[in-house]
Amino acid sequence: MNKIIEFLEIAQKLKAEERIIQLPNGRRETVGSHCWMMSLMAMLLAPHLKNPINLERVLKIITVHDLAESMVHDTPLHSTCNDCDAKAAKDIMENTAMEKLRDILGDDFGDEIVELFHEYNAAETYDAKFAKAIDKLDADFQVSCHDVEYIKQWGDVYWKMYVQMFKKKYYEHEPILMELGNAIRERILNRMIDAGLNPDDYK
Repeated sequence: MNKIIEFLEIAQKLKAEERIIQLPNGRRETVGSHCWMMSLMAMLLAPHLKNPINLERVLKIITVHDLAESMVHDTPLHSTCNDCDAKAAKDIMENTAMEKLRDILGDDFGDEIVELFHEYNAAETYDAKFAKAIDKLDADFQVSCHDVEYIKQWGDVYWKMYVQMFKKKYYEHEPILMELGNAIRERILNRMIDAGLNPDDYK
């Protein structure tokens, strides 16, 4: 029991660990709240998938996919997507953190969470691809929830990061996910127009 408590004491830091994404109320989203929304999205979308997934395993993957950040903190996507060295350094730190968590829990559950963590990052199984797609869609949806004043400040970023749908590679394999991605894109476009911005100006 002491090992479980030690592990949970580290994991609970994700309740407060902030991501770069800002919420409409001005606060930053936490890793814990992001994982909760991903789980809810998985439950809602799973019945509509063309290719079935193992929802129990997907929920496990979602639960542990950011667990390393309880020890090494969140790394924004934009800081590593075009920097191979930064991405490699991030991977090393997160893998080291997961090994430490494995050591705390021991071979049984420790092995399972590390396996799930690596499954998510490899994104080769359909369950992991689904979880990764939801990870990207949740971030985009959160952006679409902002008010007019916020959008006025970030019109160029909205166009480059979200309207062009550069993340669609993560979910274009599944019709319902692509449909959701398109709906979020239209929502962002409408937010830009409501803010008095012409999306064409940012092409």
